[in-house]
Order: sequence, then C-alpha cells, then structure tokens
Amino acid sequence: MAEKERSRNRIIKGLTAISIVILILAGILFYQLDQTEQQKQQARVSYLNLQSNILQGDAKNIDKSVLLAIESFRIHRTVEADQLIRQGSALLPQKSVVLSHDGSVYYVKFSTDGKYIATKSSNNTASLWDAATGKQISVLKYDSSVSISAFSPDGKYVAIASADNTSLWDATTGKQISVLSHDSSVTNIVFSPNGKYIAIISDNTILILNVATGENISVLNLNSFIYDGVFSPNGKYIATISDDNIACLWDTSTGKQISVLNHNSSVYDVKER
Repeated sequence: MAEKERSRNRIIKGLTAISIVILILAGILFYQLDQTEQQKQQARVSYLNLQSNILQGDAKNIDKSVLLAIESFRIHRTVEADQLIRQGSALLPQKSVVLSHDGSVYYVKFSTDGKYIATKSSNNTASLWDAATGKQISVLKYDSSVSISAFSPDGKYVAIASADNTSLWDATTGKQISVLSHDSSVTNIVFSPNGKYIAIISDNTILILNVATGENISVLNLNSFIYDGVFSPNGKYIATISDDNIACLWDTSTGKQISVLNHNSSVYDVKER
C-alpha cells in the first residue's frame, strides 16, 4: 500500500515537472514570436520612414510622403514619423481663392456639404460662390439690407432674408424659386432635416413653405415673440419656443397646434432628437 502511494507521488511529481517545462518552453516560444513581430514592425516603420524622407525631396510626391509617414506613425508612434508628417504637411501647396465684393462683407456661411458659400455685403447684395473654385454663381440684389441666410441640408437651396422679404434660391444655378414678403424682420430661417420644408420666423409668426415649389404650407401665429423653432427629423412636426414661457408642438402640414408645454421661466432652447 505504501509502495503504491510512493509510486503515485512520483508520477504526480513527474507530470508536474513536465508541465513546468512545457510552460517554460511555451513562454520562450511566445517571447520569440513577439520579438519577431516587433522586429517586423520596426523594419516596416524604418522602411516607411525612409521612403517618406526620400519622397519629401520631390515636390510632386509630397502628398505621398505624408501618407507614408502617417502609416508609419499608425504602426508605431515614433518621433521620426511625427517630424516627417509635420515637415511634409508644411510643404504641401496651400490652395486659396479670393471672393471679391463691391462693398464691405459682414457675413459668410458654408452650405452643409461644403460646396457653396453665401456672403452678404453692405450694398444690399448677397452672393453665392463655388467653394472649390471661388467662382461667383450669382449676385442676389435686395432693396434693403440682407439680415440672415440658411442652406438646406443637402446644400441645394439657400434662403436669404432682408428687412422686407425672404427669397428662396437654387444654390447650384442662382435661380430664384420664390419670394415671400413680410412686415417684420426675420429672426431665423430653419430647414427641416429632410429638406422638404422651410420655416421663416418673424416676430410672433412662422411661415412654413414647401422648399421645392415655394408653396405656402401653413402659418403659425403665437401670442409673443418667437425665439426659435425646430423640425422633427421627418419634418412632420415643428416645436417652437416663445417669450411667454411656452413651448408648443405643431403639425407642419396643417399648422394645427398639438400641445402646449408651459414653463415657470423663459425658454431659450429647443432641440430635435
């Protein structure tokens, strides 16, 4: 019985020793593999940095030099790659365009897609420009000073308000789609996220138009000055906040008030989610 116990202990010790040896060998193998991978990465980084440095001497390949340095930095963040990125970026040609006006310019706005620019000048004009080329698409003339402008979400349309009217234009052609006269100055212009509707906010009134046709969809009349309005994502509803501590929800197509949210103090902001 004692002999069997001693035999069993020797077997357990032997298996334990073998397991330890296997673990040690596995650790060594893993370490060697890790070292090999690190060496491969270092070799790749060194090669990319070298090629980037060579291409920096060729003005036609500065952009490729920067891209190679960025890839090197992505693999391993070295000081050399960082310097190559900075040096190459400084050598890249900087393209700029000049938008010339006849009067002082006091407002500029990009379309959402970055393709167009709207500016307004002191001579009662607004201009539309191609952002890539600086080419003037159209000069929009008004009888009074231009106050505010807004691009549609897709950048296709731009609405521009003056003291006495708001006009909707095709941003790509500069063609006027519609003109809407109003008695009070426009304080804000809001497009629905789907680009179907536009809300023109003036004093205590909001006029909602169909963007594509310029058709008057509905008129929202409130009892006090309107701070802001925001459409739901699908454009079906519009929420407003006004000076009487009230937020309201409206049906866009009918102008019918759906609900009133009373507050104990002034409401200054409303968001769609």
